[in-house]
Amino acid sequence: MTYDAVVCGGGIVGAAVAYELSLRGLSVLILEHESIGCGATAEGMGHIMVATDSPGLAALTSYSQQIWSDLRAQLDDSCEWRETGTLWAALSESEMDEAAKKQADYQALGLEAEVWDGPKSRKEEPMLGSSVVGGLHVPGDSVIYTVNAARWMVEKAQSLGADVRLGVEAAKIGEGWVELIDGERIECGIVVNAAGAKAAAL
Repeated sequence: MTYDAVVCGGGIVGAAVAYELSLRGLSVLILEHESIGCGATAEGMGHIMVATDSPGLAALTSYSQQIWSDLRAQLDDSCEWRETGTLWAALSESEMDEAAKKQADYQALGLEAEVWDGPKSRKEEPMLGSSVVGGLHVPGDSVIYTVNAARWMVEKAQSLGADVRLGVEAAKIGEGWVELIDGERIECGIVVNAAGAKAAAL
């Protein structure tokens, strides 16, 4: 059987791509050598945040945060979305200077951020030690349990007709084809390399 797209990897990236392609009416096959959401997805902390390290990264992560926000109402409780905010703790005055700079970066993007002193930080986060001299609070950030979010996306893709093959690993990929470790060759229109730590080998 041929597919419009074969997604190699069932982590959060592969799951999201498979879900989006399925929404667009493409026939999709997801290949995952272990279980959905394993690997790097299971190790990640699920932090949905805007990164201000560069203009490009800020634009990308702002867009990503908006997509997650739009999707939130559809997610089930197992995805464990929490609007926790982020507190970037500072252990020195130089780190407090960095917090002030980062605050300006967030404000330039139209995002709320507030520099807290040590007492305020410890009041809001009582487990912080006395070495924390302050921090930057970003209330708009969230966390999600990415393993179940990946499973949710794959289930939604399946409900739209996507196929999933577990315990199967791609050995080689090319333009319009995927070859499995056992030698089986799958023809497709699009190959998506979402194999996480194994992506470079493909």
